[in-house]
Formats: sequence, C-alpha cells, structure tokens
Amino acid sequence: MIPPLDDRGLLPAGVHECALDEAERWAQEDLHRQGIWAGLRSVLPTIRSPFTQRGLPPPPLTLAGSYFSDKPAPGDIEAVLALPPDFPVAVIGECYVCFQANRHIWHAQQHVDYYVMVAGAGNDFRDFFQYVGIKTGAAKGLPAKERRGIVQVTTW
Repeated sequence: MIPPLDDRGLLPAGVHECALDEAERWAQEDLHRQGIWAGLRSVLPTIRSPFTQRGLPPPPLTLAGSYFSDKPAPGDIEAVLALPPDFPVAVIGECYVCFQANRHIWHAQQHVDYYVMVAGAGNDFRDFFQYVGIKTGAAKGLPAKERRGIVQVTTW
C-alpha cells in the first residue's frame, strides 16, 4: 500500500509494496503525472518481454523519485528492475541490452528514467533512490542523505 505523503511532501521512508493498478491510482487526479504514467505504461511491455517470452514472472519493479512527492511538475519517474542473481544469464543479458538500447530514448520521450541491476551486485539503485538527494534536499531544507520512500510494484 502506498501511504500518503508525509509533512515533508515525500513518501515516508521505506519500501511500499503494491500492485501496478494501485500505483497508477496514486496520481489519477493529476494530469501532469497521468502523462508520465502513460509513458511508463508504454514501455512496460518491452521491459517485461524477456520474462514473458520464457513464461517467467517479472521481478518486482521499483518506482521512485519526485513523481511520488508534492512537486507540482516532476520531470519523470524513476523505474528500477532488480534482477535476482539466480535468473538465467540470457534473461539478465536481454534486460541489459534493453536498458542500453532504450534508456535515453525513454527518458527523453516517455519521461521514464529506467535502470537495470542485479540484486547484490553492488550498485543498488533501489537504495540510492531512497535518499532525498541534493536538489530535493535543498528545495525542502533537508539533508541530502535523509531517507524517503519508494514504491515496489510486485505484480505488473
């Protein structure tokens, strides 16, 4: 379940699990966010493709960033696909090829800032996006290392 924004205008710290339709409903009244969400929806079949081709369920998809804040017009939504290390190497490879081929296009055209990682391999983008960060921290008078929440979509 996605909780309401806290007094900082951010998701409370932690990982908030939900299904895709709940994450979509979160900003259903905001036309700007609806446009960003439409961009995310348009890329999901491509992200899901390496799994559906093999009859595998996709791993959870983490969503984060100013999309889930009180920022009036966020520029994008962060999406992180964290692959289990025991997934078939071919699937992991296809996910990275998809990431390399589409990341910049998706960011520019669909407003989706997409990342792929193998869980436990060192670069945990899910953890990174739980930090408030320099820009948001400066805008809200918070330390950059203060924590905020992220959304983990378990079924998509």
